[in-house]
Amino acid sequence: MDMDNCGDRRTSELFREFLDNVKNTNELKQGDVTAIRFGIFGEVGGIVATAKKLRRDEKALPGPREAAIEEFGDALWYVGALCLNRDVGLDQVFSEVMHVINESYTFAGSAAPTPSARDPLLVALDARDESLLTLGKAAADLLNVGEDREAELRHLRAFGWAYAGALSSCELNFEVVVRENIAKTSGAFGKPVFKNLPRFDNDYPAHEQLPDVIEIWFVEHDSGVSYMSCNGVFVGDPLTDAIEDEDGYRFHDVFHLANAAFLNWSPVTRALLKRKRKSKKSTDRNQDGGRATVVEEGLTAWLFAKAKKLEFLQGQNKVAYDILKTILDFVTGYEVDKVPLKQWTTAILEGYAVWRQVHANQGGIVTANCRDRTLTYQPLPPDRVSK
Repeated sequence: MDMDNCGDRRTSELFREFLDNVKNTNELKQGDVTAIRFGIFGEVGGIVATAKKLRRDEKALPGPREAAIEEFGDALWYVGALCLNRDVGLDQVFSEVMHVINESYTFAGSAAPTPSARDPLLVALDARDESLLTLGKAAADLLNVGEDREAELRHLRAFGWAYAGALSSCELNFEVVVRENIAKTSGAFGKPVFKNLPRFDNDYPAHEQLPDVIEIWFVEHDSGVSYMSCNGVFVGDPLTDAIEDEDGYRFHDVFHLANAAFLNWSPVTRALLKRKRKSKKSTDRNQDGGRATVVEEGLTAWLFAKAKKLEFLQGQNKVAYDILKTILDFVTGYEVDKVPLKQWTTAILEGYAVWRQVHANQGGIVTANCRDRTLTYQPLPPDRVSK
């Protein structure tokens, strides 16, 4: 078998898979080529910033290396978006460096490659600073190319060459960059398949499962203290905002209910409803215990501080990826890290939509449907509303 042809096929399949994912995760306005070009230029700036950290740290600690992989992947995503818009294949963009991609060197080889009989191109690409400058110039040229399609394709190919050089000079693996970006973007921007969303307590006794439907009444007394009840029984502690300038945080348990509904995860809600999974000690300790509860409470307070600066997400239809990434850092190691980040976006936006209604009406009835993964609001009966 011709190994070059085999490598070409493998790389072409990888390109097709990558473009399919770009198509499924593209939230940009249809036909907005300017936004795509700015995206490429901006991500190249991110590549330069992270490459500086790699250069500063000769041992390439995981932090800067992972950041560099992410930035290279993000730049490639925008290139893919431009290719889809122009009906151009990635193999056309990288046509002049396909032989480098197919080498078992850092650009597309094994996880820990060893160069042998190195291609002259790779030798020429060793100077990291020069390769990054070339990549920056290629991105700038692409930004200023105008609407000449032939010129744009030439600049795309020049970008492909420069991208290959920069990736090689940073000793990163092309396939790893592609796979990591697919995982990132599909999780954060791809629409989750409802039936594939995990239920973390299906294998536990019924009394240890989150109820299919949770109805919580939030009732505020004249003193400004908020109480919660479930099925007529008070749950949790009476709450105030516990801050000089009142901001409605006393109703923050709405966010825990949103987590329960959309993520099937909320150590706080499990504790409130006495639904901890005590039949399995490790789960009780590690997933439903004190540390997990602190993680959820900490995330809730941190997100509230962010949302407060954005009018509590009024009119928002997305959550910044940096916030989602921080959430993942918080919850890694807990069962909820298996939930796609896109579902976190839903939980946050829907949770704040209901919280705003509770806050505006000084209480209300919140229903978390853990079966259908919904969260709804209805007003309290008139006789239960604080005057």
